[in-house]
Amino acid sequence: MNARPLVSCIVAAYNYARFLPRALDSALAQDYEGPLEIVVVDDGSTDDTPEVVAPYLDRVRYVRKPNGGVVSAVNRGVAEASGEFLAFLSADDAWPPHKVSRQVEHLLANPEVGLLYSDLEVIDENDELVHRSYWAEFGITPRRGRLLPLLVRGNIVSSGSMMLRADLAPRVYPIPDVGAWEDWWTALQVSRVAPIDFLPEPLYRYRLHGCNMNLGVDGPARAELVRTELRFRRWMLAELDDPQLGLDDYLAVYRTLLGHARWLAERDGVPLDRVLVPAPGGERAAEAAWERAARLARAGAPEAAARELLRAIGNAPWHTPAIAAVEPLLAALDEARSPTGAAGGPGALAARRFRTIAFAEELLERPELLDAYARAFGPGDDASLVLLAPALPEAELLALLAPLEERLPARGGETADVVALPGWTGGEAALAGQAHALLSGRRVAGPLGLLRLIDGDGAAAAARAAAERLWAAADAAAGASLNSRPLASNTAP
Repeated sequence: MNARPLVSCIVAAYNYARFLPRALDSALAQDYEGPLEIVVVDDGSTDDTPEVVAPYLDRVRYVRKPNGGVVSAVNRGVAEASGEFLAFLSADDAWPPHKVSRQVEHLLANPEVGLLYSDLEVIDENDELVHRSYWAEFGITPRRGRLLPLLVRGNIVSSGSMMLRADLAPRVYPIPDVGAWEDWWTALQVSRVAPIDFLPEPLYRYRLHGCNMNLGVDGPARAELVRTELRFRRWMLAELDDPQLGLDDYLAVYRTLLGHARWLAERDGVPLDRVLVPAPGGERAAEAAWERAARLARAGAPEAAARELLRAIGNAPWHTPAIAAVEPLLAALDEARSPTGAAGGPGALAARRFRTIAFAEELLERPELLDAYARAFGPGDDASLVLLAPALPEAELLALLAPLEERLPARGGETADVVALPGWTGGEAALAGQAHALLSGRRVAGPLGLLRLIDGDGAAAAARAAAERLWAAADAAAGASLNSRPLASNTAP
């Protein structure tokens, strides 16, 4: 039998001494017939992690470092690893016995694949099964191939489920501070140079215990996750250049960035410019991008100009000339691509400036939600209701639109008071980035859950007030900047 390659298992541990033995036991119990190296990186734990690891020191390598966060622990673990393949295990989770063998087998049979991931099981503190499939429970559709355009919109790869080739590590690590999370950064960087693949079976056991860093968090912890993601998305706009990405991909990042920033600003009761501040050196980089955009616009390259405007905003979110110029330019590009103005997807909504998302099926069941919306916005307002209809038959959608015309009388113009997206099946991050509110009576997870919720008259009044602030701020910014520094006479008013 041919020798099996060495696999390095990197265990990032911080104050999870109560779970760590089960994590290590699950790694040591692998049925893999090749060598397995286990590197435990203790990120400055203040509990009895060192004592818990002591009985395993003849079978694992133990590295203790000052506390720096999970990304720094992963960076250290990768630097310590010597395997041909790298795999990851959080100190509060576990591997099923066949995790390593199944993934190594697939990677050896598919040498072009750079990273392999899988579904997960969710377990509780006592190892009891909570969800058999993480993907099914949280609506994740696995994808394979060169996934960079997908991964700039959001992450679908969990760190514990993935295994990657160590020869790609120099292209990925060390993860910088802006890297947000180790799994998202790793998948995104690998996707730039190699295909990604998945196995549909659950090859990781994610433990839900109330102190998780991501799943189920709310309140201040959720806000901190969003702040971390904002830094990563700004890096994508400002610095990520890859031929796999088109303008629509960068636009999706931009829309999501704005949507998440609005959520944080409203949550904390602060202006948007307190949430989005220039990066170090961002003002100079933004000015350079602005100048490039002006030259490209004059040269008749509007898409390249729009990319530079988005780069300027990533570096300095309140570079007012770029802000004022980018929306008219994007609107002109959308019109050129779709002369009919049809809303073919999240990147081309033929909608007004304040956009409220609603689920068509829910409105059929609860038409009273429309009354709350109608009390907030009327036909004279620069506001649109965007209906998501992923599986609603055409006849039922038309039945819904008829009373909408009575409740929300339309006015003339190139944009619509009501926009329907029949057959919509996803793209939540980009769609949420273009919207400002959600008309719904239920709690919604994911990016749409960050929008302002309209579920009654009080919430509708608050949404109206938010819309008025947005209209006033947009009018002031556009008037001030475009009058003083137009981008180019053929692209900006």
